[in-house]
Amino acid sequence: MIIPILLTHAYRAFFYKDEKELSKYGFIFHIGLILLVSYLRLLR
Repeated sequence: MIIPILLTHAYRAFFYKDEKELSKYGFIFHIGLILLVSYLRLLR
């Protein structure tokens, strides 16, 4: 359920390179979500 959200942010971060600030925050947010999901899976 979270994966489509990650893909959407990855897509936006990748294709909106012209808006560097937006892509930078999108990239950081994307990695943060991946780390959070991985961490929650490790706890289970």
